[in-house]
Amino acid sequence: MFTVSFDKRDLEDLMRGLGNLPGEIKGKAIARALKHTTAIAKTRVIRKSAASTGMRQKDIRSVTIAVNTGADTASVIMRSGWIPLYQLGSVRQTRDGVSVRNWGTHQGTFLATMASGHAGVFKRSSAARLPVRELWGPNPAADVQNHEDEFMDVLESVADEKLRPRLEHEIDRLLRSL
Repeated sequence: MFTVSFDKRDLEDLMRGLGNLPGEIKGKAIARALKHTTAIAKTRVIRKSAASTGMRQKDIRSVTIAVNTGADTASVIMRSGWIPLYQLGSVRQTRDGVSVRNWGTHQGTFLATMASGHAGVFKRSSAARLPVRELWGPNPAADVQNHEDEFMDVLESVADEKLRPRLEHEIDRLLRSL
């Protein structure tokens, strides 16, 4: 699991300048700006993770959530285990083994469906018929943890580029509605 949070303390200087605004306006503006910025951060994390793991963005999106936790804090959370090679898309049996899109051909492997209905890419552990073991692809959350500096740079750039302008936009919007 990997969690990144935005906190209102990052905007204390801006908030000091807005001290005369009613608390309700400040609260709404911060919540809306955090929600918008967190959605952008989630998208950028998904794109970066997809590029580094070779997975589809939709597969990574399914294990990533953006949460506005209240109390002026928002988080982007990615929880995942190892993804079975079979689920990485375009999997086909070839003479040499199993070919997986973006992952190439795995020599000596085969596609099989177990009695339970579970389908996967398998490889024999020995020369005997059994046992077999399933092959696994990437773990997006582990990739984020292994390259934490790169992902933090992405998130910092989102916060720098988007949070303050969006907060100003939301405050203007709320003041116009008064």
